[in-house]
Amino acid sequence: MLYEALCNYIAAAAVKGIAKRMGKYVIIAVIAIGVFAVSGVLIACMCYSQTTEEEIELAIKETKPDKLSVEQSGRLKVVADWCKKLNWFLKTQSWENSIPHLIVDDERKVMFCAIPKVASSNWKRTFIKALNITRNGSSDIRDVHAPGLLPDLRLYSKSEQEYRLRNYFKFMFVRHPMERLLSAYRNKIENKSVAIYKKDFGRHALMKVVNEKSPAELKRQSKKISFSEFTNTLTDPAYTLAHYNVHWKQYYKLCHPCFVKYDFVGKIESFEADLEYIRLKTGVDYRPSFQHHRRTTTPDVSREYFRALSNRTSRVLSQMYSLDMSLFQYDWRPKSL
Repeated sequence: MLYEALCNYIAAAAVKGIAKRMGKYVIIAVIAIGVFAVSGVLIACMCYSQTTEEEIELAIKETKPDKLSVEQSGRLKVVADWCKKLNWFLKTQSWENSIPHLIVDDERKVMFCAIPKVASSNWKRTFIKALNITRNGSSDIRDVHAPGLLPDLRLYSKSEQEYRLRNYFKFMFVRHPMERLLSAYRNKIENKSVAIYKKDFGRHALMKVVNEKSPAELKRQSKKISFSEFTNTLTDPAYTLAHYNVHWKQYYKLCHPCFVKYDFVGKIESFEADLEYIRLKTGVDYRPSFQHHRRTTTPDVSREYFRALSNRTSRVLSQMYSLDMSLFQYDWRPKSL
């Protein structure tokens, strides 16, 4: 009340011109009151402002979707949308075919669907180390693909499988289907003789190649299989899907993303960022296991191989892998080709 009365008095005095006659005491009083009032307001505002900014910053940090989350949500939505469209087709499929490919880590409550030629060897080494698996007292296991080496979903009862499918963090990784196909050819077939080709992949894989070779070549069995010959075999109507080798079998037939609701779909093309996302979501850091990981099938290499394919072969390959490319947002050919 005293402060308000004094302010009113000074204001009135200023209007009437009295302030001049009150001398320096009035001026000092006005300045003192003003400084006190302004200081109080500033201190209050600063405290309020500081608290508000901290709260706002925290709220933004908690609610603002980061780039990785947005990207992942988009990937999973595309998969879900395509699965709805293909419901009629998927009824003829069985998710149980994915069981052998789902590696289980009960300690960390994660499951990973291993796809050949999508860094699967490195992933298996990672799980061998994480699960402390040894052979003859050593964790340095050469054949990481040995049957029964890693625990998969087949080891569990039906109810145990369903529990893990509902409660574990499930993830898979993919790459462009055409680059994976070429990688499989370069790793498994290129520079191998027809004899080895036949031994590894059987007469069905050899059918188209045999028809195109002379009796002398077949007798020698030393002729190498070109990428064109290999893809011609795959696209031959006589080479049925039942004979597809796991290294070039489609993703949706290996991991069944329309039956198994994956929490994360990673891509080789964004490998480091995707590994970071998994770490943030699960607390498991897989990055150290992939410090020296590199892709040997580069864009320049891929370009040369795919240029040799006929239009007919290219068209049939695009049809064979069209569902994979739709589910995981790939163009028919890698942009580099």
